[in-house]
Amino acid sequence: HFREDLYYRLDVGSLCIPPLRERPGDVELLARAFVRRDARSLNPRVTALGERALAQLLACDWPGNVRQLENVIRRSLLLHGEGGALLDEVAFADDGAEAVGGEAALSMNSAAVGGLREALAQQERNLIEDALRQARGNLSRAAARLRIPRTTLLGRMRRLGLPASLDPPA
Repeated sequence: HFREDLYYRLDVGSLCIPPLRERPGDVELLARAFVRRDARSLNPRVTALGERALAQLLACDWPGNVRQLENVIRRSLLLHGEGGALLDEVAFADDGAEAVGGEAALSMNSAAVGGLREALAQQERNLIEDALRQARGNLSRAAARLRIPRTTLLGRMRRLGLPASLDPPA
């Protein structure tokens, strides 16, 4: 239970902020600000948000509000890979597997059929293989792309039965 005296001490004023879905003008401002802020560390090649991506963002209801928008931008920057300076497509959580591995996103049914562990291992394998392809077989760059230490990447590759060096694409 919350202490009543503490509640009244903190209850100086209330802010009523409407949900993001009721503030479409804020979606564009926030998205552009997140791209500027996060591109520096997640994907320095990206310098701006493209019109196509903006249209995708404006079409969303944003049940998770600003945090969901921020996560979509960060995910999109990570998955943008070697693309150009414009972030021209966004990756929502339910289509992240398709953007990364070219396969359908994991669903509850696929996890139930093969088991959660197998589904997660397959998803992890897809992410690692894609990062290695984008990094042209360079383990350090692939680890940086996945935001994990190189030694962790090697351990996960060993656990998943992936070779320690994948041939770069021809």
